[in-house]
Amino acid sequence: MSRAAQSLGRVILIAFVLVALLAVVTAARFATTRERRPGASIRNAARTMKPEKGDVRRTKDGGLEYFDGRQWTRTPPPPNDNGL
Repeated sequence: MSRAAQSLGRVILIAFVLVALLAVVTAARFATTRERRPGASIRNAARTMKPEKGDVRRTKDGGLEYFDGRQWTRTPPPPNDNGL
């Protein structure tokens, strides 16, 4: 094997290791910094959590319902940006 091929192989191997390391670090950081609501499990999150203001769910007919802090409604909440 020529010297150039060995060098190229090393570069490719190093690039692969760096990409894999970046993926692991990103996944670990996401898993540790993601906000969870108390009592939420990943598998049954939609069924076990109490809704909070701003939550959205899809109905069986495909429509969207929004939780306004008191009840589920089909009226979307007003935008909370101030136009800037």
